[in-house]
Amino acid sequence: MKYPEQNNRSHLIGILLAAVAFSFWGCSKEDLESSVPGYLYIDTIHLTTDEISQGNNRAAFTDAWVFVDNEPLGVFPLPATVPVLDAATHKISIRAGIVENGIDALRSAYPKLVPFDTTISLLPNRTSAFQPRVRYLNSAQFVQLENFDGGSVSLESIQTNGAPIRISIAGDPNVLDGAAGVVDLDATQPSFQLATSDTFLLPTSVSSYIEMNYRCDVEFTVGVIVSSTGGTVSFNSLVTLRPTTTWKKVYVNVADLGGVQTDATGYKLWLSGTKPSSVSQASLYFDNIKVLY
Repeated sequence: MKYPEQNNRSHLIGILLAAVAFSFWGCSKEDLESSVPGYLYIDTIHLTTDEISQGNNRAAFTDAWVFVDNEPLGVFPLPATVPVLDAATHKISIRAGIVENGIDALRSAYPKLVPFDTTISLLPNRTSAFQPRVRYLNSAQFVQLENFDGGSVSLESIQTNGAPIRISIAGDPNVLDGAAGVVDLDATQPSFQLATSDTFLLPTSVSSYIEMNYRCDVEFTVGVIVSSTGGTVSFNSLVTLRPTTTWKKVYVNVADLGGVQTDATGYKLWLSGTKPSSVSQASLYFDNIKVLY
């Protein structure tokens, strides 16, 4: 025997099943396939540069900022499999994402790069793999480049009795590629302060970045020395980077950290650090330094 509640429930379920069946019966095969997503697989994003005017192409892109038909789809950590709900032909735009200022939670689409644009036909339940290539904006201006491969160094010690910077010796297993700049700290010279020998200008109207590869036994600080109207000079610390046994790359947003001033007449890149007393010796390696806006 069925109770009234059961009869009502069975009747309702029957109506729902009929409605679902009718909706599918009324759909074409093309309609059903269009509701199945296609997928993009992005393993990494490559940087293309003119090495003479823009430095080398080493980058540390962490995320893909994906746009489909000019609409934002999301931010996807690399490598990424990206679902696109309508498996059809779409305009895909990829922006290379970075970690800013060495803070993992602070991520952005690097504004100094041209997005990668393409048109791709996606198939239902199929994955299309590609590796986007990006380049610097034509308007990007590089005011400092240093890869330590030319036999001279654009950084100089500005600290009395501070440790100097040297070019790595041939065969040094710690270098990244080519040569690197090295600072050695010990009991005699436990600290260092370096600055670029030439000054440069940074505008207030667009963002400025410092890019750098580094490997270090002790922490160090990246900053700028600012000369202002009236002859004042200020030392502005921007970020302090922790020791690392592997090479890393940092993107320092100079303006966001207060490094750009409206009354500035010139800037210099500034690197500094001190060996802890608990450490007898330490070395810091630098490479592929860029300052651009």
